[in-house]
Amino acid sequence: MATLVNVGCDVNIYLPDGDTISDQGDYECFKKVYEAQTQQTVPDVTFVVDLPNDEVPIVHPSLLNVKFFEGGIDHKFRDYRPSNANDADCFYYHQTMPFEDLLGAAKRDRFCALIGPPGCGKTTCSKRLAKQEGLWCLHYSFMEMGYGEQKLSLQQLLIDYVYRDLDAEVRKKAFRWLSSHAEECALIFDGYDQATWSLDGVAPVNASYDTPLLVQQLIANLCGGVFLREATVIFTSRPHAMISVPGPLRPKLTILVHDLTDYGMNLLFRAMAGDHANKLWLDFATTAPLLLNLCRTPALLQFIICAALSRRTQDREQLHTLTGTYSILLEHIGHSSLSRGQDVENMRGQIGKVAFGATQRATVMMNVQDLTSEGLDEQSVQDYIIALPGYKGRNQRLLPGDKRYFFVHQTWQEYFTAYYICYFLSDDDFEAILQKVATDKAWSMVRRFVCGLLLNKSFPKPEKSHKFHEELLKHYKHATEGEFLELLIDLLEVEDEFLQPYVEKFPVVVVFSYITFGSSNAFALTRFLRKTKKAVEKLEFVECVLNNGLMEICKAVGSMTNKMTHLNLRGSTLGGDAMSALAHCVHNVEEMDLRICDIRTITPLTAAVATLETPMRQLNFSGNEIGNVGADLLADCVQNIKELEIREGEITSIEKLAGSVLRHNHQLKLLDLSFNPLGDEGLPALISCLGNIKKVRMYRCPISENGKVQIREKLMELNLPQRRVIW
Repeated sequence: MATLVNVGCDVNIYLPDGDTISDQGDYECFKKVYEAQTQQTVPDVTFVVDLPNDEVPIVHPSLLNVKFFEGGIDHKFRDYRPSNANDADCFYYHQTMPFEDLLGAAKRDRFCALIGPPGCGKTTCSKRLAKQEGLWCLHYSFMEMGYGEQKLSLQQLLIDYVYRDLDAEVRKKAFRWLSSHAEECALIFDGYDQATWSLDGVAPVNASYDTPLLVQQLIANLCGGVFLREATVIFTSRPHAMISVPGPLRPKLTILVHDLTDYGMNLLFRAMAGDHANKLWLDFATTAPLLLNLCRTPALLQFIICAALSRRTQDREQLHTLTGTYSILLEHIGHSSLSRGQDVENMRGQIGKVAFGATQRATVMMNVQDLTSEGLDEQSVQDYIIALPGYKGRNQRLLPGDKRYFFVHQTWQEYFTAYYICYFLSDDDFEAILQKVATDKAWSMVRRFVCGLLLNKSFPKPEKSHKFHEELLKHYKHATEGEFLELLIDLLEVEDEFLQPYVEKFPVVVVFSYITFGSSNAFALTRFLRKTKKAVEKLEFVECVLNNGLMEICKAVGSMTNKMTHLNLRGSTLGGDAMSALAHCVHNVEEMDLRICDIRTITPLTAAVATLETPMRQLNFSGNEIGNVGADLLADCVQNIKELEIREGEITSIEKLAGSVLRHNHQLKLLDLSFNPLGDEGLPALISCLGNIKKVRMYRCPISENGKVQIREKLMELNLPQRRVIW
């Protein structure tokens, strides 16, 4: 006989006769389960760098609270995602969250998803969450839940099949405590994108805990609150997999696991590079900032450090490209004592064909047939490819053909795909796929590796190189602004002797909008600015983030052969050294637009303007609260400005500015003072220099009618048109 007991929220469980929920032994049994699982969830964050876990510093990636299911997801998530896609840019809204607050936020919303690209640290985050205080956290891996069509009870899923070494009675009592104290527990499921099943089309069903159900049905009941309604549920997944989760099962809280912070990346970099850290950091910062930027992803950081410290790299000057990094890393792993598989030199074509097939199918998943058809097996490729368990029967029997595989990091799939295209794909098949590789966003990371492999003087098939170059150049000439920047980064992989046609086709008008220009993006752009001989008429950064890249961009503009007509930084975030950066290029720019850039101080830019040999055509500081101090600083350089716009600058006095205009007998074409609190007390200074200014704009300045009369009378006295001053 069994007794039906309600444990809250209209959920019933069956207890054998004589058992009670309040049995103290249940708690002790649950503690045994918890202690057993803590031994399984020690974060293992190293892969190719031989660094003991106890020497790995505890760092966390940036966590962004995003509106994933509430109209904030970009449609691009519905496609296959190349590894170089910036997931943070695909959300219309996000805010940061400290790691320490994550578990509490997940408990508040009950169901939380941690999403992010491969290698960003989702698994490590989930394991560290399991160590956090505040909830009893049980950690599970979706890749271990390949139960196929087998039906399980909730106890079997959460306890029995995970902790087989524990006594059956201990497992039963542990589950009983879990079911009656769900509000004190968190269930963390890692890698939904690696599950061999999907929640797509699955709805919660009314069932008791001991009802055998398919694993996806059990998970749906947990997500939907039918089972363990008071428990906290946390998923980790790549973003694309979460799209298929039905509306009623979707998490209320979605956290994007993004790049490591500057501090975290620096700390991990130095721990892994050891005594070589300072030299490597300097090398990367000056010659290969793209590699330094990629180090913000924990997995890629390990790959790059490993390649940089390999014996082959020490024989070279420095490491410069991503393609070179992976080629070196491939050789290093093959000869390393850490290697577990066969030498990859003899398998590049076979692994490449497997990778190429998966990329063509727009998937990161492969099956047994993909490997065996190329004469590969699981053991020979285990340095690069991970196996997912397939169907597990009651005796944990793995049936042939049920396994799934994926590369240890998506960039390996993309590198091997590119290698196969370059070295093994037939000429006819190459021509058939050429346009896709050169232009399709889904193949953008493959294209980057192809650039590094094909546009290289050592590549043995020049005809293939030429065809790819022609197709890429065609795309380069007609690319959108986002595509154009990606192509500039791709061309960092290319040797200089292949670069000249792209330099010659560099556009005269370059516009970027809503883009973060870190050091790597800036490095890619400035490489071309320094090489081009043509006059770039306009360079625009509209509402971009330029903190770390502005100095390099300005130095490049300052070194250009021809003077730039217009540099527009409107609405952009410039950083603390912005005026110093702009001082490096102001001599080579005719017009500079700095509207709404949150500028408060304008030195040393004004000092640089004061030394110009020829006046600049326009300088626009509108929308920045430079105040009277800023106006006074502009007085020191106004003789070298033809049009000065300082709207909305919180300026109340222009006495020094007007005096400077008079003293230098300077003819300003335009002085725009609109929307400044410049009342009648500021008029005498303005009136004194009206004869030296062709046009004055004073929209919405609080000037009285009497003040306006004074201005009109002065204009009449000077025999100047009344339209010279516009109210």
